[in-house]
Amino acid sequence: MAFLAAARRTPFGDVYAEFSEGETRSIDEASRQATVLFERKGGGPIDLRDLTRYGRFGVKGRGASDWLRSKGIAFPERINTLAPIASRTLDIVRLGAEDYLFLPQSVEQSASLSALRTEWEADGLPRKGFNAWREEVWAWFHISGTDVAELLAKTCPVDLNADRLPVRSVVQSRVAQMDCILARTDRAGNHGFDLFFDVASASFMMRSLRELGIG
Repeated sequence: MAFLAAARRTPFGDVYAEFSEGETRSIDEASRQATVLFERKGGGPIDLRDLTRYGRFGVKGRGASDWLRSKGIAFPERINTLAPIASRTLDIVRLGAEDYLFLPQSVEQSASLSALRTEWEADGLPRKGFNAWREEVWAWFHISGTDVAELLAKTCPVDLNADRLPVRSVVQSRVAQMDCILARTDRAGNHGFDLFFDVASASFMMRSLRELGIG
């Protein structure tokens, strides 16, 4: 599957600049022109970036952990944790005992994600988990800013303040009245979260965050 889901059109999809696979920009750099700024009343700006066009791969179910071990891929011991896979230039998010999400660290490493997916698909093990279709069914936003925790407190019941939720922590909760996974990545250089949620609700999520930010 292509690293860039070119046909995907989430709320910001039509403003993406085209770039070649040979470029070596990070996800953050490549998506910078897709940033939307919210100037909050009485607060600082909030950046919202749509990363949905970037590939991701999920494996879950019985045998998923054993398959990762067989490939020498270390995964977090604790559920709801993100960790880098240095040997693959990927990030792994552990969402459950047998539930894993893989994310690319940069555009030039599209082959790493594709290679992992191909390895998994080709493996003949009777139990290796199953494809969770994360690229197909989840939108991927990144929201950040000095006051991002205060903003999200209006819609998420979890305390997301920087001193309570360390970098690489993951929360499975609700945002904008829908199920949402929040991973603290600080990928834009300040306090920020990757949001994963139903792609069909991407426009609703964007409108909700906008209303919270400027309302």
